[in-house]
Amino acid sequence: MPRRRPEGRLTFDDLPLFPDDAEIAEAVVGPDPDRIREWCASVGALEANGFPPRTHAYKRRYAPAVRDYYDRMYRLPADLPARRVVVENVEAWTSRPGRKPRPKPV
Repeated sequence: MPRRRPEGRLTFDDLPLFPDDAEIAEAVVGPDPDRIREWCASVGALEANGFPPRTHAYKRRYAPAVRDYYDRMYRLPADLPARRVVVENVEAWTSRPGRKPRPKPV
């Protein structure tokens, strides 16, 4: 049984190296039994999209591979350009009646 956080929540850091699907589900969706059942029912669809299969030796999944799967699915690529941040100068808008200057990029 994996160790739990003081607040009772199970995270990926708490999982053993080869957890079962219910333990992985709890780390992914939380302790709600209905959500755990839903996640476990969706494992077939996840595997069709590259989710790590169970190992033959342990009949469980390798936790670092599961975490890597989610990181690849939901992490933004590192080469995306950064968004420009625009700071609006509200004082300039109100100090010149009838004229609104453009926001300056930072």
